[in-house]
Amino acid sequence: MYTRFFGLTRLPFEASPDPSFLFDGPVHREAIASIEYAVATRMGFIMLTGEVGMGKTTVIRAFLDRFDRGRLLPIYVFHPLLSFDDLLELLSDELGLTLEKEIGSFNRLRAIQRELIRLYDEQRQVILVIDEAQRLPEDTLENLRLLTNLETNDAKLLQIVLVGQPELEDVLAQPHLRQLEQRIVLKARLDSLKPEDSLRYLLHRLTLAGADDPESVMSAAALSAVVDLAEGVPRRMNILANRTLIDAFGANEKPVSVARVRRIAGSNTREKAPVPRRQFWAVPAIVVLAIGIAGLALVWQTHRAAWGLEQISAVFAPSPTEDKPATPAPAPELAAVAPSPPPSEPAPVASPAPTPVKEAAVAPEPTPAPPAPPTPTPVAPPAIVAAAPAPPAPAPQPPTPQPAAVKEVAAAPAPVDPRNAAIRDTPYTVVPGDTLWKICLQAYGPDVAPSMISKVMSRNRIVSDVKLLWGKTIILPSAGTS
Repeated sequence: MYTRFFGLTRLPFEASPDPSFLFDGPVHREAIASIEYAVATRMGFIMLTGEVGMGKTTVIRAFLDRFDRGRLLPIYVFHPLLSFDDLLELLSDELGLTLEKEIGSFNRLRAIQRELIRLYDEQRQVILVIDEAQRLPEDTLENLRLLTNLETNDAKLLQIVLVGQPELEDVLAQPHLRQLEQRIVLKARLDSLKPEDSLRYLLHRLTLAGADDPESVMSAAALSAVVDLAEGVPRRMNILANRTLIDAFGANEKPVSVARVRRIAGSNTREKAPVPRRQFWAVPAIVVLAIGIAGLALVWQTHRAAWGLEQISAVFAPSPTEDKPATPAPAPELAAVAPSPPPSEPAPVASPAPTPVKEAAVAPEPTPAPPAPPTPTPVAPPAIVAAAPAPPAPAPQPPTPQPAAVKEVAAAPAPVDPRNAAIRDTPYTVVPGDTLWKICLQAYGPDVAPSMISKVMSRNRIVSDVKLLWGKTIILPSAGTS
């Protein structure tokens, strides 16, 4: 490799967690001191956390190397995807116990306890280190507290060190794991190095690798560039510095320049994707749109029936340009379908100047503007005086028209009050040019006609009457019908 070219005795930036390269910085020194104190005093549960690449495994291995292996018996678990039974089996194997596989968890735990007591009497201490502990199954984590019950009156028989990423703290914070979390007596955390500590870290590793002058291997500007680009993470510094030295060796460059460091960083590291600008207007616009759609749906549900009635009125309203169909026979009068009124019920006089109506069926009527009829003084419809009620029949036949009735209606001295019209159900025969609106307007007057349209349609089962069938007999219900 490049060691001889740069005057080194060993590779300075290997990725493996070599305890001999441990950097004695404030962060690492404090973490190791905390673990040593907890183990020496047999405190039981210990937790060490840190982000990826901070050197957690290197710290644990450096701590284990410092203890006397004759007095300390470490058990290192680096594959944490174990059930609790598998963990007990691994622990018993490391303690040298020969047990049958069908012995069961309870008996296996009793055998482990007896062995730990024996080792305690010999002044030996067992420490169980579980790396990547955030990946332990929750059932295994929850049962780990059973191992902390292995104790004497004054000391724990087994020391457990959980090593993991910050997610381990979130896992232990769950309510069903609170008993285990409360038993952790010491928590240590490895944070990123400060810029000055990062520079010391690089110089420390180059010096241990045999460089008499680290700046003869990498220039001061190149070292500063590695510090800035790695953001205080030891693993990032190792990877970037190692790749830069390999590239400089191939280019026969010594010391390494800052330009080479930046070029290697740009070609070998994934650039951060640009963060899209937040469209702060998008959320209010979506909310307003949703409210608008909900409002339209509510209005549609509320006024659907009213809109249907207005559309019916608009369709049935007479049009001034409506073509009247040709017919060889003269149109009978509306009043012709009713028998002669009895002399004892004369129509009340509403005005001193009566206006005779010669042909009531074709008298000009004001064109109402739907949905409300016009407010000017309307031409009163002719009186519809019904005879004695006929016996009920599914399809009543219209009575024979009487010419004399036309003369009596024409000679009416005054218009009839619409509230007195159609005092009972009355049959009526449709004539050419009739619409339901015109018939109701003549029979009930402009004030009552709009509300009677639906009643007439319901009574006669009429779906649409843009053009009513000539000669069809319909029943006009009384204005008081509900």
